[in-house]
Amino acid sequence: MSKLSIKRREFLKWTGITTSMALLAACGPKAAEPSGGGSAAKPDETAPEKTTETVKLKFQSREAEVPEGMMEMWKVFYPAFRDEHPDIEVEYLSSPPDLTEALLAQMVAGDCADMVEICCWVTQLFIQKGETHNLQPLIDRDAEEVKPDDFYEHAFDLLRDAEGDINSMPRFTGTFTVFYNKDMFDEIGVEYPSHEWGGWTFEDYRRLGLEFVKRDQPMRFGTSNYGLGANWLSQVYLWGWGANMVDPDDNTRCALGDPNAQECLEWMQKFIWDDHVFAMGAEMGGLGVQELFLGGKIAMMEMGPWGLDQVKDGAPFNWDIASFPSGPRFMTTLQGTNSTFMWAGSKHVEEAWTFIKEYSSPEFEEMYAKFCVKQPSRMSVVDKFATILRESDSYWDELNVECFADSMKAGAGRDEGCFAKDAVSKNQILGPAFDQVMKLGQAPAQLIAEHAEIATRFNRDEIAVEDLGAAIEALQK
Repeated sequence: MSKLSIKRREFLKWTGITTSMALLAACGPKAAEPSGGGSAAKPDETAPEKTTETVKLKFQSREAEVPEGMMEMWKVFYPAFRDEHPDIEVEYLSSPPDLTEALLAQMVAGDCADMVEICCWVTQLFIQKGETHNLQPLIDRDAEEVKPDDFYEHAFDLLRDAEGDINSMPRFTGTFTVFYNKDMFDEIGVEYPSHEWGGWTFEDYRRLGLEFVKRDQPMRFGTSNYGLGANWLSQVYLWGWGANMVDPDDNTRCALGDPNAQECLEWMQKFIWDDHVFAMGAEMGGLGVQELFLGGKIAMMEMGPWGLDQVKDGAPFNWDIASFPSGPRFMTTLQGTNSTFMWAGSKHVEEAWTFIKEYSSPEFEEMYAKFCVKQPSRMSVVDKFATILRESDSYWDELNVECFADSMKAGAGRDEGCFAKDAVSKNQILGPAFDQVMKLGQAPAQLIAEHAEIATRFNRDEIAVEDLGAAIEALQK
């Protein structure tokens, strides 16, 4: 268990969370009582002084949606970390415009940060490139402190290497849900979507979305997301059909040619191009999904907790959060994990690991929820998420923020599936096919199945990367 004093005393002062005080106080040695001016009492003068040389680390932040909140949290977290670990100094690095490309360049140059926080499938990119430190021996050694079993069961899906070893530690999980504009629903007298996981289906979703479709200018749609491509967004739909993009038992096989997958892909294409419920491609008018939602151009928006703060600050209407609809075979959603890894080139493994342990602790997750509105990954913390939000801002009192924890307890979803050669498979092989079928509506779903065969052969080393262009071009003949 973490020993950071901030995580028992200062954190409570900053957040005002009193309901968890007893639990936090029991999590480790009692912190020193504050003396005048709020500073800690002087340590025992008879104790030996530490003479260890200070180790300087670099931490690459991914500030993403709430950079101000991240900086406020760091002002609380870091001084407490230094108090507990005076021999470790950490330089905080703000996120550059293209973090992934910047990191790759730094790694090639041998000058990457010791600890890096990253999102989603990009974790697998760095793991597959051998740029992450294998944390499994450290986790096993410190299991009593780390408590890996406390994490949501799918939290490590994207964080393991080919041997199954954990290479990155979760910092938050994001459940994909449906945000909806209550005013638009009330205006036409349509019942709100279900808040219960398993309480409505994709067909319900389609029929509900049709109520809002308007084809004359200004056009209006039922729903949208970031784009149904060769990505996790399409995988969420596939899981509901009992299908997969990546075979869960063989990550060299692309399963998009399977019957259930083709059935799902055909439904998705009709959802976009026949029903016009789902705004996609040019019909989005160059706007992002949040702009469409906040501007009243879509009644619903597929979104995770990372979008809560933006909608809170920007919505000129009443809104709420529903569960993600279930497919014809299974409940489905994304439980996406953002994490922190240690660069393989770090020369300070023990010190970097000390930081990562603190940065993925239960107490840190409570701070992260408070300052950055991020859903915890630990089951011991996830039920506190709604309480933390409401105690920090009464705005959340009437919203269904329990939806995120409920999804994890219901086992509604999982994290993105990744190929053995993930980036090339999705971006160069499957991406063009999804563009033709979903974004442009110019080809049948069978085209994706044909590209899936190439993806499988590529992952099994039957096609070299330099021959991919010719293989894809051959499909057009």
